[in-house]
This record gives sequence, C-alpha cells and structure tokens, in this order.
Amino acid sequence: MCVRAPSSAVQAEHNTAVQEALTTTVYDAGGCTSYYFTSTGRNTFAWPWSTGRLVRGPGPLRAMPQDETASPQPERAAGQARLRAVGRTSLLRWQAGSAHGLHPERGAVSA
Repeated sequence: MCVRAPSSAVQAEHNTAVQEALTTTVYDAGGCTSYYFTSTGRNTFAWPWSTGRLVRGPGPLRAMPQDETASPQPERAAGQARLRAVGRTSLLRWQAGSAHGLHPERGAVSA
C-alpha cells in the first residue's frame, strides 16, 4: 500500500476547519500571551475538537490512484532500508544475548 501526503487543497481545507473551530475554544481566547500563537497571530494548536473525536479517527481510508508522474524518493527508500537493517542487527544481538543468559543491552546475567 502506498501512503501519500495529502494534496495542498486537502491540507488547506483541514487548516481552515481547525482555525474556524479554534474560534470557540479557550486556545483562541484573546487578551493573553500563549505559545500557541505565532508572531503573526496565527494559532497553531493542532486539535481543537474533543479527545473522543481524535480517538475515533478520520474514518475509513480510501485507496488513492497512483500518480504515475510522481518521481521516486530514493533517499526515503535508502533511509527505510537502513532502519530495517538496524532493526535486524538489534534483534540478532538480542537473540544471541538471550541464548547465553545475558541481558541484550547490559550484558548482565539474567535469572
């Protein structure tokens, strides 16, 4: 499955919805200084809705057609390959330590 970043239009729509929802929250109350506000006055609080709504999530994900004109991201693929290699190395190190009664990170004898 390919996961792509949302389009500029989708991002703009979401950002507009966030800014509109913020107008009725304590995060947008005027008259005080807050680290949520940028120097230009934009409120950067990320989720003005309830925690329940956040937990329920955005709903089902829809499959998107592949963009045949998109260029591959070799640097991302290389980074993912490095992470997989590090993960395998750590797992092998842990398995070897466990087989000898050693704690995989500290080298201490386990009970």
